[in-house]
Amino acid sequence: MNRTLLIASASIVLLLGGIGALFVLQNSSRTTGLSLDLGFMAAQLQEPVSIPALMGICALAGAVLVGLPLFVRSLRLSGEVKRLRQQASLADVQSEWR
Repeated sequence: MNRTLLIASASIVLLLGGIGALFVLQNSSRTTGLSLDLGFMAAQLQEPVSIPALMGICALAGAVLVGLPLFVRSLRLSGEVKRLRQQASLADVQSEWR
């Protein structure tokens, strides 16, 4: 990997991590009550939830919902690449015999 790209990536990660840590420190005392009302059913958490914890849970859920289909697709594509490589190597061997 290019050294400049590595330094730039590390700087961006550190900057975003610092901003995230600052957000958590400034908002750790803020809480919210969560409720869900579907009309025929209602639910509410008994204890309030910390805002940074709630945002972390939502970010993690979003990453899983986006990452899981991408992971499954990459597994499927890697199997396809493996199959195509095997076909190409067989074609090379057959062409050498002729």
